[in-house]
Amino acid sequence: MIVRSADMGININISYAGWDSGYDTCKLITNMMQNNNQSPLVFPSLAKERSKGLISEKELGIGREFSKERMLLEVKDKDDNYYDFMVGDYVVTQLETGGANYEVDKYNAPEELAKLLAGLTTLHPNATSITVDTLVTGLPIQHHRNHKEDMRKRFEGKFEARLNNHKGEKVTVTYEFKNVVVIPQAAGALLYYLNIAGSENVMNNKVAILDIGGRTTDGLAYNQGEIIKESPFSANVGMSNVFRTVSNQLNIDENKIREAVINGEDTIRYNQEEKVIKEIVNSACHDVSREIVNETRSEWRDFISVIDKILVVGGSGKILEPYLKEDFGKIEVELVDNPQEANVLGYVLRGQALKSKEEA
Repeated sequence: MIVRSADMGININISYAGWDSGYDTCKLITNMMQNNNQSPLVFPSLAKERSKGLISEKELGIGREFSKERMLLEVKDKDDNYYDFMVGDYVVTQLETGGANYEVDKYNAPEELAKLLAGLTTLHPNATSITVDTLVTGLPIQHHRNHKEDMRKRFEGKFEARLNNHKGEKVTVTYEFKNVVVIPQAAGALLYYLNIAGSENVMNNKVAILDIGGRTTDGLAYNQGEIIKESPFSANVGMSNVFRTVSNQLNIDENKIREAVINGEDTIRYNQEEKVIKEIVNSACHDVSREIVNETRSEWRDFISVIDKILVVGGSGKILEPYLKEDFGKIEVELVDNPQEANVLGYVLRGQALKSKEEA
């Protein structure tokens, strides 16, 4: 809902939203986008504090407004300090190194707050106030129990950011998250899959889900629609292993490798020459796929022989699917539609269910 206040500020009220700050990409979708059949907002999961250059853009007369390609904002965190960040594509544009966070409790970092606020302002660039009644997000299975309460407390509450509006003027935007719900990541993917037309028959069989992210792989298995209690697992392997391997072998910054691999490029330009990365990436993907398959077979050793199908989700799953099909052998492997967005689409469905329950 959009409300224009007496001082001509624009207040946005979002009933529920799904937020997935992955190790490779961030995904955000609101009830408004869901109602309009819009795809989630997706941008690189990168945030880095800005340093002051010798020449400011203001001095050059080229200051521009906040946008998806230019996520620049000063974030006021709960410690009342302001942190000046560049987020998403702009980190790549500036040829910056670093900016990724692979820590278990990365949600506590100001960078993670900057990503969330930047995403909301990208969706509502003219808003001076954004309120989210219910924000649904997720954690890897292995960390969910121990970290869900800390993550909820971290994001619930009020925040603010300073940024350039559409006129290039510095403005302050306030944000409030009234209720934050944290669920296991693979559960988000399952919620999404269960809402895909035709999936009902599949869930009457013995079906498993592998959610392959940047740093972790989560697994869940179901029999006749009921979770197999010993099936949930989380392994510390994901697409970041590929990026790191290729980066180390070629001595090229990991951000540049990540961008090239995600975009499906076979070469990368570095030091004024084209470097072929296809074979190294292929080899690294094979290694990661085999590690995921070995972990899965070990964790599910008591029942994997009777699994009918393994559903693959996650942005990394799209890249690794052909390798997984080869390495799993006779077990059918299916890449779910919108694998990169499956979790966040499940999160927004959870938000919708909570809203409906509230209104009942």
